Amino acid sequence: MMNKIHSIDSPRDSLQRSQFHKVADSMRIAILEFNLDLELIYANPVAKSIFGLDDVDITNPIPYSDLVVSEQVKIIKSAFQRFLSGEKPRSMTVRVIAKHGVHIPFQVIPELVFHNGAPVGLVVYAMDLSRRIVINQRIMNRAEYFKLIVEYSSFTGILIVDDQYRFDWVNDKLCDIIGYTREELLSMDFREVLHPDSLDLTADRYKRRQQGETLPATYEIQAISKDGTIKDLMLTSRVYKSGDELKSVAQVLDVTEQNRQRQALENSERRYRTLIETIIAGLGIDDTDGKIIYANETLSKMTGYSIDELVGMKGSSLVYELTPDRIQARRDGKFEQYEAHLVHKSGDLVPVIVSASPLMDANDDFEGSFAIFTDISELKSVEDEVRFLLDLILHDIGNQLQLIIAGSGLIAEDAPEDILLRAKEYILDGAQRSLDLIRKVRGAEKAKSEVLKPVDISEVIDAESMLLWKQHGVMPDIEGIPESLMVLADSAVNHLIWNILENSVKHNPDPEPQVWIQGAIEDDHLILEIADNGPGLDERKRDQLFDVQRRYGGVGLHLVRRLAKKYCTLPEVCDRVEENPEEGLCIRIRFHIAQAEP
Repeated sequence: MMNKIHSIDSPRDSLQRSQFHKVADSMRIAILEFNLDLELIYANPVAKSIFGLDDVDITNPIPYSDLVVSEQVKIIKSAFQRFLSGEKPRSMTVRVIAKHGVHIPFQVIPELVFHNGAPVGLVVYAMDLSRRIVINQRIMNRAEYFKLIVEYSSFTGILIVDDQYRFDWVNDKLCDIIGYTREELLSMDFREVLHPDSLDLTADRYKRRQQGETLPATYEIQAISKDGTIKDLMLTSRVYKSGDELKSVAQVLDVTEQNRQRQALENSERRYRTLIETIIAGLGIDDTDGKIIYANETLSKMTGYSIDELVGMKGSSLVYELTPDRIQARRDGKFEQYEAHLVHKSGDLVPVIVSASPLMDANDDFEGSFAIFTDISELKSVEDEVRFLLDLILHDIGNQLQLIIAGSGLIAEDAPEDILLRAKEYILDGAQRSLDLIRKVRGAEKAKSEVLKPVDISEVIDAESMLLWKQHGVMPDIEGIPESLMVLADSAVNHLIWNILENSVKHNPDPEPQVWIQGAIEDDHLILEIADNGPGLDERKRDQLFDVQRRYGGVGLHLVRRLAKKYCTLPEVCDRVEENPEEGLCIRIRFHIAQAEP
């Protein structure tokens, strides 16, 4: 069995290394320790005396090539590489360069130093062939070294099992791990301490190694300690021959707590990842350079970029007009919440509330920031809608109140009858228009939440055309509309048709106003055009007719815009006669044709 000297990263490993050096310092043969680069990192007093290193600081590693004759440098390097590849180390004769440049033949016995099953260096036992130090003394001292490292190891349990599955030898650490005394274990079959889930695997590998098969040396099993506790153990096993008997030697590392902590960490990470991936807010994390290193699915949907596209992107390019002082605030450790806009992949701006916070390491140094983005598009839309409707109502009802006030000013006790009649008309007309405005607003609000359903658009057109005739004396000329045609709409579709028809007449100064309704079917759409012979609009005003920031047509046209968008697309405005705006205006609306049920 090769000795396992562990790295000195922990106090416990440092103690073992110190114990090894203490034993080596008392031995009468030269002992040298090299790292994987074959640099000398330790020499006992005998070795120091041979090489004249008494006054040399070995904390500065010495290349092996400085210690041997030049013709053996490559040979030793090649032998070391073969050891690392799995060849069993064996003794060899080396001519070393002793102090004063004297070449001395040495018999060296190399052994690889392992940590967690991986080689980390090389220990060399060197005997001066010119003096023939007694080999028995070397063996005795090595036995003392093994006993010190193996028997009293506080890091790993070590056991030997004979070819009858019985414990042949155990160290104190193994007894601590599974809770049995040495005497109890030495009278037991090692299978008695195995968990049922590990019994077949471990026994099978034990038997196959006994038969000479090559199997993975390290694997994880479970054992049951004396008090019934289940232990997770990392087992590294080898087979060696003792006389005519095959025995198994194993290192046992208790990884129960590490597994528990790992599982707890994985569970915690899974819960937080699920939370992050399912929250309705977007989340992004960037590094010290401001590059995004994590983005959740919601942020991907909000911006139109895939997660792969977001990762590596500058966070500042995603937030519209992100100012340097906001970036600096994060580096200064400040949390902020503010309104901003995300830049969508399409170029559109998405209104959001940003909750941004710095990420600090254990030393309170800045290592990045994370931000939660809450989409407030709907809130902004509602806010803009309320503000717009309020402005419209205040503007339009204000105009009607002016009319009512004007009528009231005409009323006096001695006013002529025709003046009183005109005042009455002013007041009634203003009141009626105010009521009509309120009715339109209510219709607009109702249309927001109603689900689309099949509606016979032919009946609606006929009914609203007849109403136009009754109220304004104008009967539209209708063409291309079938006797019955079902489209996807709602109960407010009559308001859409009526408002377009009414505007075609009310804003038409022609003494004989005319209105045309034309229908055409394209694929699964009905294209409905309502045109008039009014003065029309120039191109600029046509483009602004349904602009929510304008007041053309008041609430009526706003309702037309909203309903048309709900049914299919925004209304289109064009000349009734192409490139002749003075010939009248045409409003074009699209409807989805409802599919007949099978």
